Amino acid sequence: MRRFTLVLAIAIVAFAAYWAITTMDSSMLLGDDPPTAVPEVVRPSATAVPSEPPPPGEVLWPAGAERGAINHVIDGDSLWVQAVSGEIEVRLIGINAPETRPPAQCYGNAARDALRDMLPEDSTVWYVYDEDPFDPYGRHLLYLWSADGTFINLELVERGYAEANYYRPNGRYQSELEAAERRAVAANRGQWGQC
Repeated sequence: MRRFTLVLAIAIVAFAAYWAITTMDSSMLLGDDPPTAVPEVVRPSATAVPSEPPPPGEVLWPAGAERGAINHVIDGDSLWVQAVSGEIEVRLIGINAPETRPPAQCYGNAARDALRDMLPEDSTVWYVYDEDPFDPYGRHLLYLWSADGTFINLELVERGYAEANYYRPNGRYQSELEAAERRAVAANRGQWGQC
């Protein structure tokens, strides 16, 4: 009986080891850095954050938008937002602003400063996700609206601080963003007239 119990215990341990190895991420087996954990989208209930209804007859942001507050703008298309679920790192969907990392790209600092002017720290924002809620770095992919209803992603493109970029499958506002880029290019606004 002891021999049977010992053989059974060894078989269980061997199976557990086999299962752990076969389900392990291949990058862990190759010795690469483990991938960044992608946080789960936390969708607060309708009562989690009391909404501020828009004036009668005027819709300032999409139905179902969630409210947050700006913690810090990193550059022209990424920032930190205080959401109901906690502080989240955000990458604006559908746009690409010039980089600010040294050496800064042409108009990178201007794009960052414009976003900081549009969304000062502690200001209220409303946001929605698209099909894919996260980028490969675990950042939340969002469309943002300021408290006065300005569609921030679109405004950055319209004023020439960012270009429209389609990142599949997130294309809910892509036609509007591309039209805004065409207008900005035609008017030589922002980076289109400077870079």
